[in-house]
Amino acid sequence: MRKRVWLAVAIVGVALVTGLLLVVLRSEPRYQGRRLTSWIEDLSTTVLFWNFTGYGPGVASVVPTPVFFRSGSAQVDLDFKAREAIRGIGTNGLPRLVQLIRHEDSPLSVKVLSLLKKQSVLKLKIYSADERRAQAFRALTVLGIEAAPAWTEILVDEHLSVKIRETALLSLGYAGPEAAVPPLIACLCATNTLIRTNAAMLLSSFGYKAKAAIPALLSTIGNENDPAVRTVFADALRHCEPDTVVCLIRSLMYDPPTFRAGAATSLGLLKQRPEVSIPALIYYLDDPDAHVRESAVSALADFGPEAHSATPSLLKACNDPKKYVRIAATNALAQIDPH
Repeated sequence: MRKRVWLAVAIVGVALVTGLLLVVLRSEPRYQGRRLTSWIEDLSTTVLFWNFTGYGPGVASVVPTPVFFRSGSAQVDLDFKAREAIRGIGTNGLPRLVQLIRHEDSPLSVKVLSLLKKQSVLKLKIYSADERRAQAFRALTVLGIEAAPAWTEILVDEHLSVKIRETALLSLGYAGPEAAVPPLIACLCATNTLIRTNAAMLLSSFGYKAKAAIPALLSTIGNENDPAVRTVFADALRHCEPDTVVCLIRSLMYDPPTFRAGAATSLGLLKQRPEVSIPALIYYLDDPDAHVRESAVSALADFGPEAHSATPSLLKACNDPKKYVRIAATNALAQIDPH
């Protein structure tokens, strides 16, 4: 008796859900008479999913670990036709696929679906929100670069889970910098640490092709309190900046001491753009790290007489608490003004 009651409830639930779906399905894209959601059910589960590995405290890496799910060879023909259909529908199917990815089952729906899957009276093809989401992910993968607008929409939606948005972020990365850079820039201000950090790391991987992100990186790095995230942002600034001198000066501003010392030394070796290099080196004669101060002093010495404006600061450095900084300052003064 109890089973019959629950079955009746399940049937009523199915009827209600079916009624609601009919409104959506009327406008759903079709190919050869079949709806998009029907085609994506035939996609093989031999698809690449991504697990994110750890990178520093509270930060995930955009370098993924692949996990494959395989199906039998009988699925190959269905999969081939489904892929052909999805490509045929093309970008017209993106709104529906995004809708499937955003959808979550209500607690009641979960119970009804569970009951329907257990019973054997009605032969129904029913899928949970998670199952539909997986199908939609596979369909977007089939569309390749054409799916970039959908991945963008998912990525910037802060109402979605981090796991879903990270999948979108990585997938968008394969669309190339032209499609990926604008939404990644938008994510630099995301409230979630993982999203903004992974966005910066992906921008870094694009190198100079992501130079449009530099203003956003500069405006956000100063407000970032997490040292690990600041390091990732600084790395992105270095990789995205095509001007070597500017890149080194920014390294002096934002990187850890070892990098700052190396950047100062590099400016001295290059001896380029003295009008910006020398003022930057003078400023970092007051760096809290003694090795950075020594490197800045030595770099100024490399510029020779061109660094004459640094004389007052170098005279001050002759009284530095560290002996090796004092020695470097004395030698620098001799090189800048040999008379």
